[in-house]
Amino acid sequence: MVQSMPDVSPPKWHIAHVSWFFEAFILKPFHPSYQTLDPAYDYLFNSYYETHGTPFPRPDRGMISRPTVDDVYRYRAHIDRAMAELLSDPPQEHLPEILRRLELGLPHEQQHQELLFMDIKHILAQNPLCPAYRNDLTPPPARDMGELGWHAYPAGVRHIGHDQAEKSFAYDNEMGRHRQFVEAFQIADRPVTNGEFLAFMKAGGTTHLTTGYRMVGRRSRQKAGRHHSTGSSGMKSGITISWAAWCRST
Repeated sequence: MVQSMPDVSPPKWHIAHVSWFFEAFILKPFHPSYQTLDPAYDYLFNSYYETHGTPFPRPDRGMISRPTVDDVYRYRAHIDRAMAELLSDPPQEHLPEILRRLELGLPHEQQHQELLFMDIKHILAQNPLCPAYRNDLTPPPARDMGELGWHAYPAGVRHIGHDQAEKSFAYDNEMGRHRQFVEAFQIADRPVTNGEFLAFMKAGGTTHLTTGYRMVGRRSRQKAGRHHSTGSSGMKSGITISWAAWCRST
């Protein structure tokens, strides 16, 4: 039930919340004989679904000492059994809607698996004993990554957003495919190592090891006479720095 900051959820809350989703949006509406373990769970494990009810405040999730972790696992097992019953003999008149909500619920759970891992790492990082999430991992063999190269992409109009004609799953915030002008850019031809990124940061985050790479400074920005956006670091530049890959303006 540890909650190390307001943006982190206790691990047991994640397990309960993804179970709650199936209960609230599939089992209760479509399973005729379903019985919930505790009506209070509908309030405790709602997150942002304000149309469903008033969610329990996120910063206070670490205060939920009851139900216990064992209770949450029993809740999950209860949901699993009920879902298996429903899907083994679903009401045919509601089957399309059940499948639609099931398709939403599964990626939602995958999303929370990622959040769960991230939150556990943050929780453990607050402990002065430096506990490890796992102690059985072996470092990968060293290999020569080679010189960092770049792929260039010209400026132009790009289509951004999910194409609903593909009939594949997407969250609603990915909808609304639209056109967007994108400036010319380059992207690294391979993943950047931790060592390369640390060297970049130690250099002040303004100069890359590769010759010719630099962020646009104040003088060149004024000389160019064009707008540059402000990134999360508060530095104005003509490039975008990403954790996944480094991009530079051309």
